[in-house]
Amino acid sequence: MGLRLNRLKPHVSAKMGCGAATGRRCDQAALPRGADAGGPAAPRPDGRSVGRGWEPSLTFGANGVGLKPGQQASGTETMHLEAHKGELFASFGRWMSRDFVKKDWPNMKPFIARVESAGGRWVVDMQAQGSSRYAPRMTCLKSVTFARDRHGKDLGAPVQQLVACFGLGGHGNFMLFRDDADGGAGGEQHRWHEVKYTAKCADPAGDAARAVIVHRDAVTGVDRIFALQGVRGALSGAYDPSSGAPGRVVWNEQPERLDLGSVKAKALPFRPLALAVANGKLYMSSAGWVLQRVDGPEPHWKVVVDVTSLRPTDGKLMQAVGGIRGLSAVPAPGGSGSSLLFCWNPNASSRSWILRADFEQGEDSPKVVEETAITQLAKHYLGQGTLSYTLAAYNDIMEAPWGDGTCHLIGFETVVHGAGMKSVPLDPRQTSAKHGFWAGGGFVVRKGAGDFEVMEVGGPRSSPAQADPALTAVRCYKNSPFPEEAGTVYFGGYDCNSFPSDDTAWIYKGRLR
Repeated sequence: MGLRLNRLKPHVSAKMGCGAATGRRCDQAALPRGADAGGPAAPRPDGRSVGRGWEPSLTFGANGVGLKPGQQASGTETMHLEAHKGELFASFGRWMSRDFVKKDWPNMKPFIARVESAGGRWVVDMQAQGSSRYAPRMTCLKSVTFARDRHGKDLGAPVQQLVACFGLGGHGNFMLFRDDADGGAGGEQHRWHEVKYTAKCADPAGDAARAVIVHRDAVTGVDRIFALQGVRGALSGAYDPSSGAPGRVVWNEQPERLDLGSVKAKALPFRPLALAVANGKLYMSSAGWVLQRVDGPEPHWKVVVDVTSLRPTDGKLMQAVGGIRGLSAVPAPGGSGSSLLFCWNPNASSRSWILRADFEQGEDSPKVVEETAITQLAKHYLGQGTLSYTLAAYNDIMEAPWGDGTCHLIGFETVVHGAGMKSVPLDPRQTSAKHGFWAGGGFVVRKGAGDFEVMEVGGPRSSPAQADPALTAVRCYKNSPFPEEAGTVYFGGYDCNSFPSDDTAWIYKGRLR
C-alpha cells in the first residue's frame, strides 16, 4: 500500500548510496517504447539493455488480454506470482475497486489464476471460496514443501503444497490450501481448503497476513510452516499425515514468544512484512527491526538489527509505508554464506535505501551496509531530480538470470513533482496539479553490491504521452517455470495508492538480456 498524493511532502536530497555515487550506468537516454521481440536486446547508448520479448500475459478490462474465453475476473493489483508443480499462479486484490469503495464486501472476490504453459491462457483457479469472498486482497501466495513431519520424522516423498493467505480485519487471518487433485470446484477452479489460523485480532490495522515460509528447526528437526499475525508476530504449525485438518497442518494456538528486551518494547510496532531464511536461521522483519528465531522446543524471536537506531535522522516511521520491505537472502560479498538484503522505506519521504546485513561478525551482531538509494537511481534513469517519494521491494528481492550469471530484482514505484511532471509519463488516475506517480513499471537490477541498473517492464518510455498502459508499480516477479521459455521473467503489479481503481492489475513477461 502506498500513499495518497496529498500526504506526500516534496523531498529532494543529494545524499547517495555507494552504488549511486559512482554514477554507474545511470544516464538517461530517449528510446521508443518496447523492445524487439526477436534477436538480442537493443542496447541503449549508455550500454544498458532494455530487455526483449516483452508482451502482456494478463490484463483486464475492455481491451484485456490473456484470460481464457468464458472466464470472468477483474483485479486492481497483482499481489504475488508463484510457480507450483510446473505451473504459474498469480494472486490478485480488489482494493480500491468500485465494490471496495461502496463497501460491498460480499462482492470483493479476490482471486487466484493459473496458466499451464508458455502459450496458454490464464484461468481462475480460486475465487469466492470460503471466507475469501469478503477479502479485499489475497495477501500471500506461496508454494511450500514439507520433508519432515511434526515429530521430525522423514516423510519419504516430500509434500509440496500451494497456500494463500488473506485477512478479515478483526475476524482474524486465514490460509487456503490448494487440493492439487481436486479440480471440481466449478469451472476451471480447484478446491481450496480454508483454515482460520489466528484468533480474532485486537488490532486489525496491524494484523495483516503478508508472508509464509517453511523452516526446519535446527534443534527439533521439525519442518515448521510460519505465517504472520501482524503485530503479534508469527504462528507456526507442522505437517501431520494423519491429521484431517486443511493441508494436514496442525497449528499452535498462540504466536511464538517475542523477546524485545534489547529494544525495550512489549510488542512489534508494525505488521511484519517478510520472512526469510539465511544461513539456516529464520528471520522476520517489522518496521525497523529484523528479528531472528532462536530454534528449539521453546522458541523465541530476538531483534538482531534495529535500523531506526542506526539511522535516527530518517524520520518517524509510517505503517502505511512499511519500514523494512523485501527481506531476502543473497550471497554474502565475501563469498561465504548469505547476507540479508532489504529496502528501507520509512515514511512519506522514503528514498527506498537498499541495505544489506552481513554476518561476518556473528549472527547476533550483523553489520548493516547502505548500498544505494533507489530514488537516486531513478533520478538518473529518468533524467530529472524531482522525485519526492519511492516505495520498493513490496514482497521480496528475487534472483533472476542475467547473461551467463544472475542478478537480483527489486520492483518499485516513485512520485514525480514540480517541473519533472512535464518530462515523464504519469499515471492519469494518480496525478494532481503538484504530484504524480510515474506510469512506468520500474525495477532495479542488482548485479552486485555496487552495480545497479534501472529497467522498465515493456521497455523504456521517452515521452509524457506514453502513459498508457499505466503500470505504476512492480509488486512481484517470478522466473518462468516453463522449459520452452527458459530465461523469461514474469512481472506483476500496480499499486492503487488509495485512489479509486478498476481493471488495473497486470502481468507482463520478457527477457532481461
